[in-house]
Amino acid sequence: MIFTRIDSTKHPMFEKCREIYCNNFPENEQREIDEQARILQEYPNYHLYALSPREEKDTVLGFIAFWRFKHSYFGEHLAIDDKYKGLGYGTTAMEFLKEKSDQERVPLLLEVEPPKSEADIKRIAFYNSLDLDINDIR
Repeated sequence: MIFTRIDSTKHPMFEKCREIYCNNFPENEQREIDEQARILQEYPNYHLYALSPREEKDTVLGFIAFWRFKHSYFGEHLAIDDKYKGLGYGTTAMEFLKEKSDQERVPLLLEVEPPKSEADIKRIAFYNSLDLDINDIR
């Protein structure tokens, strides 16, 4: 898989990442495009990567977004285009992020919603399948 860093809303892969983002997250949880542009421009510790298969490097099949803080990584968003779900791309993207945190010996933090819906339950099961621990903080 190819990970292409997106550093601006003008990047040729940004629009497809945005489309996948809008299709996978509730509108009330989505960042406005102006805010996304500001974050990409002003925060070098914010990382947005488009995911592409090696054989089709211009095809965007998903994206991963995360923050690198002083003592941790924070995985903010991961989404795969519906037509590519279930093919292991999400696992590969999370392994990419886990490898970064392991190499730097800092924790990887994720936030998940409580398991109220089938999607929430599937998301938690996905993270558990990657040997990530769930801390129940209420």
